[in-house]
Amino acid sequence: MTMTAARLFNKTISLQRNTQVADGQGGWTNGYAQIKTVRGRVRPAKGGEQMAGDQQQPMVTHVAYLKTSSGVQNDDRLVFDGKTLRVQAVKEPSHANRHLEVMCEELEDV
Repeated sequence: MTMTAARLFNKTISLQRNTQVADGQGGWTNGYAQIKTVRGRVRPAKGGEQMAGDQQQPMVTHVAYLKTSSGVQNDDRLVFDGKTLRVQAVKEPSHANRHLEVMCEELEDV
């Protein structure tokens, strides 16, 4: 990663995925667990940034920028600075394997 990219990716982000976790009673339940820590950048979404295609469009409140090697997927969670974001869509705008644009919705009371 170049020095410029290192400065742009200024947040440490916990990448969480919905998976089976022990329920403490010998069984399993679905819940979000951290799968890795990544570096990235997060900014508030502009008013016009909405996902297209589906009839029901989820609210996009933030856009995160992560390395393509992050492994982020739809429905993952990004946790940083006391905020939890749910991944709505992942795009690779440059198609040059440089970075991903991750459209997210901020979750409250998580």
